[in-house]
Amino acid sequence: MLLLAQLGQTPSLAAHEIKSVAARDVAPSLAVLIVQQGEVLLHTDKQPSSWGQVPAERVASIAALGLSNFINRLGGTMRLVDLLADGQQPRLLPNQPLKLAEVIWNEAGLAAGSGKLPIGLSALNLPPSLLSKILGELKNRAKAAGRSLRVVVPARGHSELSAASVRQNKLLSKGFEFVLIARPGGVLLGQTVAIHDPNRDAQLDRGIPAANARSGMLPPKLARMMVNCALGDLKDVTVYDPFCGNGRILLEAALQGYPVIGRDVDATKVEASSNNLEWLGQTYALHPDYKVSQQDATRAVADLPAHVIAAETWLGPPLHLLPYADKARGYAADVAAMLIPAIRSLLAAKPRRVVLAVPAWRLSGGGRQEVPGVLDVFRDNGYGGECIARYARSDSFVERVILEANPK
Repeated sequence: MLLLAQLGQTPSLAAHEIKSVAARDVAPSLAVLIVQQGEVLLHTDKQPSSWGQVPAERVASIAALGLSNFINRLGGTMRLVDLLADGQQPRLLPNQPLKLAEVIWNEAGLAAGSGKLPIGLSALNLPPSLLSKILGELKNRAKAAGRSLRVVVPARGHSELSAASVRQNKLLSKGFEFVLIARPGGVLLGQTVAIHDPNRDAQLDRGIPAANARSGMLPPKLARMMVNCALGDLKDVTVYDPFCGNGRILLEAALQGYPVIGRDVDATKVEASSNNLEWLGQTYALHPDYKVSQQDATRAVADLPAHVIAAETWLGPPLHLLPYADKARGYAADVAAMLIPAIRSLLAAKPRRVVLAVPAWRLSGGGRQEVPGVLDVFRDNGYGGECIARYARSDSFVERVILEANPK
């Protein structure tokens, strides 16, 4: 089976996450190859392609590999697509609607079966007009074959079905979503075999009892990616967040079954984390192993088990406008004065890996202001650190710079 992973808005971090989760939970059956920004190829020699199988068998094959569970563990992957391939090489098809419709019809065996079959079509980096031509040809073939199709189309002006639409129309369990991917010289064709669950993210974002709109806005997807990158190939470790806030990172780690420790200098945030973890256990029928307490991150910690650190640090004061350079330098100096002593103290406890989200300010007039000295303090304390991604909406004033550090 040759899979293509469609990555979300931060492809570099999502690709890093896939490698981490594959190394920890799926390897050696799943190999990972980055093919270009926004996509990842994953291939396994333990499962055949699902093309040509009836839906029930196709779903059974997917379940055997655990792809639905796999994508739920990822924060940055939108779809997993089973590519039409020759061995471990994807088949490149001509960008011709009639030919693409013919291949879909024949390879997926759409003429077989009875009842109304729901099918959907999405295109990555291809125009919506291509989809309408392919769908029109599929309808013509279905009519000639006496086969009934229920076609699900993307919203007007879009070339991709939303995850909610795929789920609501049961395209993965009762039908198909076909995906076309632009390539130089042609098109790749695949079937979606797993898609992310937007309801899960919404529940973990707005459904938690202690959701602080001012200080608890770390998106669940980003929290999940940070946890996965911090864990890497490690299994028997605790996830420690020394700036836990209302516990977004703790929730994601606990959902994966890891023991978690959260600390924060603010007692109200400690209480919020505890309430949210208790809610998690009740909502998901879990028994999370957690300890949450009040403590300044700059204090030495000697009572931690083998652990990794995943945390979002202080992002500075709330802003309503892009700051000028001199103002941003002041914000960066304030964050550095708090953060660098804390990192030095945290590294003394020998974490197995550290993943931090630290701020960088977009400046009025262009450019950005970083927090100085962070990578230096890792290096000076026996860790190699690097920026693995930047996470921000297009209208954000502050970026989250995602740093990863490993013992040398």
